[in-house]
Amino acid sequence: MTICDFSLVRCDDLFPSQKVNTYVNLSVNQESHIDYVLVSDASVVSEFAFLDPDINFSDHLPLFGVLSFSYCLDTDTAVQSPNKSGNKKLPQLRWDKANRDLYYQYTGLC
Repeated sequence: MTICDFSLVRCDDLFPSQKVNTYVNLSVNQESHIDYVLVSDASVVSEFAFLDPDINFSDHLPLFGVLSFSYCLDTDTAVQSPNKSGNKKLPQLRWDKANRDLYYQYTGLC
């Protein structure tokens, strides 16, 4: 199966001037293009770049993207914010607090 089978688009293909090798290991003189960001709708990507910071403790270059999307949230389930303005505080999902088995099961199905 390929990314085309799922109608996905690589962000580096949307910004070809940004295409660089993402794995760079100077000590063994090897580099390749192995890191990607995939989207199902190219119109949500407004910026994409590979960063080359002065300090990088990895042999992979960081990826940067600006994506816009919309979502629907049931405001009745939002919890009341402790601030005095009366605004609702939206619940935030945290990957480090998730059920890992359910995550792997869900991603395996998708």
